[in-house]
Amino acid sequence: MLKHCILTLACVFLAMPPARGAELYVGAASVDFTPDRPVLLQGQMSTRIAQSAATPVTANVIALEARDGDRPLDRAILVSVDLCSVRSNLREAILREVKVLLPQFSAEEKLIVAATHTHTSVATSHDYVLPEDLPEGVCPGDILMEDEAADYLAGKIAGAIQQAWDGRVRGQFAYGLGNAVIAFNRRSVYEDGSAVMYGPTNRDDFRKIEGMEDHDVGCCFFWDSEGKLLAMIVNPSCPAQEVEALSVINADYWHPVREALRAKYGADVVIAGFTGAAGDLSPHVRYRQAAVDRMTRLRGEDNLHEIARKIVAAVDEVYPVVEPHRDSDPVFAHTYTVFDLPQQTLPRDVYEHYKKQMNDEKAACDNDRNHGAGYHYVNYLWSKGIVDRYDAQQGVENPVYPVDTHVLRLGDLVICTNPFELYTDFGVQIKARAHATQTIIIQLTAPLVEPDYCYVPSKYAVQGGGYGAIPETNNIGMEGGQIFTDKSVEQINALFGE
Repeated sequence: MLKHCILTLACVFLAMPPARGAELYVGAASVDFTPDRPVLLQGQMSTRIAQSAATPVTANVIALEARDGDRPLDRAILVSVDLCSVRSNLREAILREVKVLLPQFSAEEKLIVAATHTHTSVATSHDYVLPEDLPEGVCPGDILMEDEAADYLAGKIAGAIQQAWDGRVRGQFAYGLGNAVIAFNRRSVYEDGSAVMYGPTNRDDFRKIEGMEDHDVGCCFFWDSEGKLLAMIVNPSCPAQEVEALSVINADYWHPVREALRAKYGADVVIAGFTGAAGDLSPHVRYRQAAVDRMTRLRGEDNLHEIARKIVAAVDEVYPVVEPHRDSDPVFAHTYTVFDLPQQTLPRDVYEHYKKQMNDEKAACDNDRNHGAGYHYVNYLWSKGIVDRYDAQQGVENPVYPVDTHVLRLGDLVICTNPFELYTDFGVQIKARAHATQTIIIQLTAPLVEPDYCYVPSKYAVQGGGYGAIPETNNIGMEGGQIFTDKSVEQINALFGE
């Protein structure tokens, strides 16, 4: 593990000084990208093939521009996609499409694409292998495979981006803060100090839940100049993985959230759901499960709709309070920064363990008529990634991992991004130290390069170990996480002249 690392600033794309008194222009669009054929799902260790959809999966786009008359001053496009993650092949495909459709738009520096982290949506990564025993009636040629899926999604998403951008109108915005208790720290700590993600809490040696939780629901609303609501950002710190093990397409809790919000605020309102820092959180209750389940049953709901009910209630509390304070000419600034973080290094014993596991899993795949589709193939790729990372680090004094981040200021609100599953401790640090009145953190944006694993653990998580907090599952460690946090705070506060 690197103890002394230097942050290497690769490049910074700065907006003009914050545009004070600039006119705000807003565009919004939504697109359904649910495939009409069988598709691989991303998010579990085994190959899952969805032949049907329980809900649509969508991309929701908000385009923003600050102008001085006809002169553009700054801009940003934010895209929420119902995917587990935005892999590098999809990122590149989207950029290619957007450059064709909007050649004057600086997509690399001004486009933000982030996943909701549903584990029941289209896979674009080469993480899975097809089994011989396919579902009845499904042939290999019927299945939408990874690269074809990336191109298909990119076309749909880029089309919505163009629609939102071309539809910009004179607009207004307001923001506010609600809360909903929907995310729970998923790491259990035991008497010996060890921690386990989703570890049982009814063991005699269970002692505590490891870390804090963030129940903020950040809200941002956009209207046209006549007061018609066009779009909203909804930002809970909770990944969309309540129904993560299903074998059907499902947008998870975001579908009932959108349905309920559109019923109240307008059928054509674009609902862009973004996940805050939640690397150690999930919607799965870790203790008092029986009591929570009882209340859900008494309400006549399931867990998915209970989560949605709480998010909608948070939005409903915020909207009437902030709606009278709409701003049509907010301070507007957008910075995009690329820099290197210290890569988590791997001890020799970890390397040897995973080299053996890689060979064992490869043999298991070769001896399995389903080619390891149950879980062996994903374990093989995971082990191989660790071995490859160790090999690449040999002879490199300070191996680094390049990341990028956006910081967008709208009035006294700030939106900042990261490509990680960032642990809550870091997210709370950013919110607490930022000089913005309110900070919205968006995680799981499209990474610059394909990560091995994108968890960024806290100091306390590293002490406890376990999945999500050991070198095997972290491309950068707690040192890199702290550097990233400090750099994010620095970028935010620079937009406030501090």
